[in-house]
Amino acid sequence: MYGKPVNIFANVCSFLLILITVLALSYMYLRSSEREVQYQTEQSLARQAEYKGANQQ
Repeated sequence: MYGKPVNIFANVCSFLLILITVLALSYMYLRSSEREVQYQTEQSLARQAEYKGANQQ
């Protein structure tokens, strides 16, 4: 009888820890994906500008 509330508290803490970990990893993945897309877009625009400059000369 005495161990039941402690067990529920431990389970809630474990669940919250797992939830926070999953959310943090998801956030980090999304941020890195956004940065990678931005970097690729900048590189693409730079190559397009270089190509246009080479064709005009």
